[in-house]
Amino acid sequence: MSEDAAKNERSMSEVLNETEIKKLKPILDFLESRNSITPKEARDLIGKSAATARRYLTLLCEHGFLEPAGNTSAATYRLKQR
Repeated sequence: MSEDAAKNERSMSEVLNETEIKKLKPILDFLESRNSITPKEARDLIGKSAATARRYLTLLCEHGFLEPAGNTSAATYRLKQR
């Protein structure tokens, strides 16, 4: 794990509980290499419904880890620069 990823993971552990981090792990791993994700990519990674994927992405936005870009039909979520 890179130094930046370790720093982000420590920060996440301060605001998210262990269960939430476990659920978000596939998304977080994907973001570590790509820096952005679409709701469809998130859905495919977690194997859950589109609504659940959006809920997970919204949770990461609410805690300041992601920022949304684009409109509803072409949404992308990018890692927020820290």
